[in-house]
Amino acid sequence: MKVALLDVKMDGANAVADEIGGTAVACDVTSSDSAEAAIAAAREAHGVASLLVNCAGIATPGRIVGRNGPLPLETYASVIQVNLIGSFNMIRLFGADLYGTDPMTDGQRGLIDTPMMAGLPEEARESLAQQPEFPKRLGHPDEYARLVMHMCENVLINDAVLRLDGALRMAAR
Repeated sequence: MKVALLDVKMDGANAVADEIGGTAVACDVTSSDSAEAAIAAAREAHGVASLLVNCAGIATPGRIVGRNGPLPLETYASVIQVNLIGSFNMIRLFGADLYGTDPMTDGQRGLIDTPMMAGLPEEARESLAQQPEFPKRLGHPDEYARLVMHMCENVLINDAVLRLDGALRMAAR
């Protein structure tokens, strides 16, 4: 896998990039121009990305109400700007960059093809397989199992909802 690390703290990004053989790119996720330029630079280095790990974030450096009164609104606004708007900014730009690419070898663009699904009429299975955003197929049980194994092994994953369905939504009847 080729890795591009997009960050505002270039010392850390460069150190990790050097360690793993990746590319460090300056990026302020709160700026559309900066994020667009960073995605373009990463594309130039490695081609169009097929995975975005969106982990930029800052924590509120204080309590809502502390000894000195209420937390300044600007402080909270900066948290929202990075953690929410910045995350959305990267998703939209990454998606736009990926949108025009050809699917990978197995048609990747994830509902899991389980025995429950096997019991559905073929017409229903085909319809469901076309609904996921990416990939345009039902997921395989081994893909689900790999995620479960990773969640069991990674102590940092807790109290989270992880979707493994390619954005499939069962329609109301």
